[in-house]
Amino acid sequence: MTIFKHFILVIVGLFFCVKMTFPQEQPSKSDTISAKEIYKTSQTAPNQTIIQLIDVKDTPIKEVTRMIATKYDLNILVDDRIDKRVTLRLSNIPAYEALLFIAEENGLNLEYNNSIYRILMPVDLEPEAKPLKVEYKNNQLLVDIENEPISRVLRAVSEATNKSIILNKGVEGDISGFIHNVDFENGLKTLLTSQGFTFRKQGEIFVVDRYDLGESKQGKRSTRSFWVNVKDSLITLDVSNGNLDHVIREIASQIGVDIFFYGTTKGTITTHCRQLTFDQVLDYLFKGTEYTYRREGHIYFIGDKTISGISSIKLVELKHLKVEGIKDLLPESITKNATLVEVKEQNGLLVTGAQSVIREVEALIDEIDQPIAQILFEVLVVDFNNTDKAELGVTAGYGSSTDSTSSGLLFPEINMSANAGELNKSLQFYAPKLGIKSIGKLPSNFFLNIRAMDQQGKANIRSQPQIATLNGHPASIKIGTTQYYILESERPLVGGNQVLSQVSQRFEKITAEIGLTITPWVSATGVITAEVRQDFTTPKGALTSELPPTLDHRSLESTVRLADGETIILGGLIQTTDNETTDRMPIIGSVPVLGRLFQNKGHNRSKAELIIYITPHLYYQNEAGLLGNGIIE
Repeated sequence: MTIFKHFILVIVGLFFCVKMTFPQEQPSKSDTISAKEIYKTSQTAPNQTIIQLIDVKDTPIKEVTRMIATKYDLNILVDDRIDKRVTLRLSNIPAYEALLFIAEENGLNLEYNNSIYRILMPVDLEPEAKPLKVEYKNNQLLVDIENEPISRVLRAVSEATNKSIILNKGVEGDISGFIHNVDFENGLKTLLTSQGFTFRKQGEIFVVDRYDLGESKQGKRSTRSFWVNVKDSLITLDVSNGNLDHVIREIASQIGVDIFFYGTTKGTITTHCRQLTFDQVLDYLFKGTEYTYRREGHIYFIGDKTISGISSIKLVELKHLKVEGIKDLLPESITKNATLVEVKEQNGLLVTGAQSVIREVEALIDEIDQPIAQILFEVLVVDFNNTDKAELGVTAGYGSSTDSTSSGLLFPEINMSANAGELNKSLQFYAPKLGIKSIGKLPSNFFLNIRAMDQQGKANIRSQPQIATLNGHPASIKIGTTQYYILESERPLVGGNQVLSQVSQRFEKITAEIGLTITPWVSATGVITAEVRQDFTTPKGALTSELPPTLDHRSLESTVRLADGETIILGGLIQTTDNETTDRMPIIGSVPVLGRLFQNKGHNRSKAELIIYITPHLYYQNEAGLLGNGIIE
């Protein structure tokens, strides 16, 4: 027995030792960390990056978080339903604290899961429904309710009374009321009919349906009906061939607004809609009719569109586009029913007309008034010029100079000249050695020139302009010089028997420049299509004020497609010149080998090539680096 007790104690001890030494389960990386946990325990945040500066004004939260994610290489997901804008300036703050601040200040949730931050809309938790006060004793019914769904009330009544109650399909709404110790059937019927419902008995079953507020032409109650329910100022409407005037009055009565009618709104309507504001309901009800409305605070004025008192005036401001030309973009169906005036000082459109027309203008402008892309073009223009020149020959002749000295170059080219005196001395010295006994003398004005030259040259002319423009708008830049020269003209004057002439001078100018014109279009996918025109004019030789220079003109026109940051090369403007000249003595200069002594040859070869490098950079509003009020460092 003692051995058995010891054995049991050993087993229990081992169990507790194993349990105490077993490692606690660590939260996995995929566990969701709430915003408060991130704030309280910074170790749970995966990134301790410090944001040096974030400064934005009236910028969508999506744009702000995208800038932070791009700058600091974070994974941030923003709920598509979030359309709030922020104005803030934060500096020297951890990235996760910045995200937490943005989320909490705007009533949003921040979560971290698998290295991804998520900014989400708050989850609306339905409050726990309070119990209904429904009692049934001694065939007497007691009901005390306020703004409760009809389906919930009827279920509670059915459970309390053990009676079968059917609510027809599609019947919804809230009811309020208090009945105390009344007969079940009479009490419930009175409660429901006062709220716009019908209550009838079929055998042992009670049926609840919508109540018809319309009447037929014969004054009898029609089978057509409509049903209106208002909750939190949002309207749910179900109408089948209902009288338009009755529907509007019933909605106004339930929502609690004041209405002035200019005449009677005639016609019928069939619709089923949910969760709409009163303005939205009126827009839909009056669409395609001759009626409209105008709102002043909580008062609505309803009547025919032709009544001047119904018209509304509103300034529709544009955020991105210029107001000039906006009227041309609006369809005729809108412009013919409204008066549109451009207000340049406010960059807005003043619209006078029916409320429905104003809403159409606002919707259309909101659709087209989007941020415009701006494109910065970095352009590098290189003009390569290569020249190769060679000369070889002997020149001899008579001149007026009798100078007894000679001159010449031996490096880097050979260019030697000798006069008659030097040549006669050389002939007298070398003649006996060559076996020539007698040799004449050259005239004193005779000269001789020997020239041998090989010359190469390279020239690279570079220009690097930068130009920016908006999507669809041309941008151009010109860089160059203007040279003035004097132009003389002579005009004859006849006076009597004499012919005179008048010489006049005037300044003319000639321009050598580099011109670049680019017109870009940006597609929805970010691809840039650009029309490029390049004009390259360079003078051939030095510019002087005496004579106009010869100009080399080269131009290029091209349409290219490229992505943001991609470089494209435009070239092929190649000009090659090859000139060869030979001066020789007749007859003897054509003799093979020997004739080379009586020739003067020159060879000039040149090659010019123009190459253009274009790199676009695409920016949108509020992107760091170029535009907007957003700054991130």
